[in-house]
Amino acid sequence: MCKITSKIKLCTCKATSTENLQNYWCLYRFNKDKNEMIVGEAVMSFKFDTLNHEVNKVVLEKRLNEEDSFDVKLVFKPKDILEIVCNNTIYNERDVYTFVYRGKKWKSTQIDSFELMERFDEVTFGKIKK
Repeated sequence: MCKITSKIKLCTCKATSTENLQNYWCLYRFNKDKNEMIVGEAVMSFKFDTLNHEVNKVVLEKRLNEEDSFDVKLVFKPKDILEIVCNNTIYNERDVYTFVYRGKKWKSTQIDSFELMERFDEVTFGKIKK
Protein backbone atom coordinates (compact mmCIF):
# COMPACT_ATOMS: atom_id res chain seq x y z
CA MET A 1 0.00 0.00 0.00
CA CYS A 2 1.24 3.49 -0.75
CA LYS A 3 2.08 5.96 1.99
CA ILE A 4 0.23 9.22 1.36
CA THR A 5 1.96 12.52 2.06
CA SER A 6 0.54 15.92 2.97
CA LYS A 7 1.65 17.22 -0.45
CA ILE A 8 -0.88 15.16 -2.39
CA LYS A 9 -2.79 17.14 -5.06
CA LEU A 10 -6.12 16.15 -6.61
CA CYS A 11 -6.01 17.20 -10.24
CA THR A 12 -8.71 17.48 -12.84
CA CYS A 13 -7.77 15.85 -16.11
CA LYS A 14 -9.00 15.25 -19.62
CA ALA A 15 -9.21 11.47 -19.24
CA THR A 16 -12.46 9.90 -20.36
CA SER A 17 -12.52 7.36 -17.51
CA THR A 18 -10.62 6.26 -14.43
CA GLU A 19 -9.68 2.90 -16.00
CA ASN A 20 -6.28 4.12 -17.23
CA LEU A 21 -5.43 6.12 -14.09
CA GLN A 22 -3.33 4.34 -11.48
CA ASN A 23 -4.35 6.66 -8.61
CA TYR A 24 -7.50 8.74 -8.93
CA TRP A 25 -10.38 10.48 -7.17
CA CYS A 26 -14.11 10.64 -7.93
CA LEU A 27 -16.66 13.12 -6.67
CA TYR A 28 -20.21 11.81 -6.24
CA ARG A 29 -23.35 13.82 -5.55
CA PHE A 30 -26.45 12.53 -3.78
CA ASN A 31 -29.43 12.26 -6.13
CA LYS A 32 -32.72 12.24 -4.22
CA ASP A 33 -34.52 10.92 -7.33
CA LYS A 34 -32.13 8.02 -7.87
CA ASN A 35 -33.03 4.73 -6.21
CA GLU A 36 -31.51 1.93 -8.28
CA MET A 37 -31.35 -1.63 -7.01
CA ILE A 38 -27.84 -3.08 -7.30
CA VAL A 39 -27.28 -6.75 -6.51
CA GLY A 40 -23.88 -8.32 -5.98
CA GLU A 41 -21.22 -9.23 -3.49
CA ALA A 42 -18.36 -7.05 -2.30
CA VAL A 43 -14.89 -8.62 -2.33
CA MET A 44 -12.14 -7.32 -0.04
CA SER A 45 -8.39 -7.66 -0.52
CA PHE A 46 -6.73 -10.09 1.89
CA LYS A 47 -3.60 -7.91 2.09
CA PHE A 48 -5.32 -4.97 3.75
CA ASP A 49 -2.85 -2.95 5.87
CA THR A 50 -5.07 -1.47 8.60
CA LEU A 51 -2.39 0.65 10.30
CA ASN A 52 -1.22 2.31 7.08
CA HIS A 53 -4.83 2.80 5.98
CA GLU A 54 -5.69 4.66 9.20
CA VAL A 55 -2.59 6.88 8.95
CA ASN A 56 -3.35 7.67 5.30
CA LYS A 57 -6.99 8.44 6.14
CA VAL A 58 -5.95 11.04 8.72
CA VAL A 59 -3.43 12.64 6.32
CA LEU A 60 -6.02 12.76 3.52
CA GLU A 61 -8.76 14.27 5.68
CA LYS A 62 -6.45 17.04 6.82
CA ARG A 63 -5.21 17.67 3.26
CA LEU A 64 -8.73 17.76 1.76
CA ASN A 65 -9.68 20.57 4.11
CA GLU A 66 -6.84 22.77 2.90
CA GLU A 67 -7.59 25.38 0.22
CA ASP A 68 -5.12 24.05 -2.35
CA SER A 69 -5.89 20.32 -2.21
CA PHE A 70 -7.50 20.47 -5.69
CA ASP A 71 -5.87 22.05 -8.74
CA VAL A 72 -9.04 24.05 -9.49
CA LYS A 73 -11.75 25.57 -7.30
CA LEU A 74 -14.66 23.13 -7.02
CA VAL A 75 -18.03 23.82 -5.40
CA PHE A 76 -19.11 21.08 -3.02
CA LYS A 77 -22.56 20.39 -1.64
CA PRO A 78 -23.63 18.74 1.61
CA LYS A 79 -23.67 14.91 1.29
CA ASP A 80 -21.10 14.93 -1.56
CA ILE A 81 -18.90 11.85 -1.41
CA LEU A 82 -15.24 11.93 -2.42
CA GLU A 83 -13.63 8.61 -3.17
CA ILE A 84 -9.83 8.40 -3.38
CA VAL A 85 -8.39 5.25 -4.94
CA CYS A 86 -4.75 4.18 -4.75
CA ASN A 87 -3.79 1.22 -6.89
CA ASN A 88 -0.58 -0.65 -6.28
CA THR A 89 0.05 -2.33 -9.63
CA ILE A 90 3.00 -4.34 -8.31
CA TYR A 91 0.87 -6.28 -5.80
CA ASN A 92 -2.44 -5.76 -7.60
CA GLU A 93 -3.94 -4.10 -4.51
CA ARG A 94 -6.53 -1.32 -4.36
CA ASP A 95 -6.95 0.97 -1.38
CA VAL A 96 -10.08 3.14 -1.23
CA TYR A 97 -10.72 6.12 1.07
CA THR A 98 -14.12 7.80 1.26
CA PHE A 99 -15.07 11.20 2.63
CA VAL A 100 -18.39 13.01 3.03
CA TYR A 101 -18.82 16.78 2.80
CA ARG A 102 -20.53 18.10 5.95
CA GLY A 103 -20.53 21.56 7.43
CA LYS A 104 -18.08 22.90 4.82
CA LYS A 105 -15.55 20.20 5.73
CA TRP A 106 -14.58 16.78 4.46
CA LYS A 107 -14.96 14.01 7.05
CA SER A 108 -13.77 10.45 6.70
CA THR A 109 -16.66 8.00 6.29
CA GLN A 110 -17.47 4.45 5.33
CA ILE A 111 -19.94 4.01 2.50
CA ASP A 112 -21.17 0.84 0.97
CA SER A 113 -20.21 0.56 -2.73
CA PHE A 114 -23.74 -0.47 -3.57
CA GLU A 115 -25.24 2.57 -1.81
CA LEU A 116 -22.87 4.78 -3.80
CA MET A 117 -24.06 3.25 -7.08
CA GLU A 118 -27.73 3.25 -6.04
CA ARG A 119 -28.10 6.79 -4.67
CA PHE A 120 -25.26 8.94 -6.07
CA ASP A 121 -24.20 10.29 -9.46
CA GLU A 122 -20.57 10.75 -10.48
CA VAL A 123 -19.92 14.48 -10.93
CA THR A 124 -16.24 14.56 -11.87
CA PHE A 125 -12.97 12.73 -11.39
CA GLY A 126 -9.26 13.19 -11.86
CA LYS A 127 -5.79 11.91 -11.19
CA ILE A 128 -3.69 12.19 -8.07
CA LYS A 129 -0.29 13.84 -8.05
CA LYS A 130 1.99 12.95 -5.17
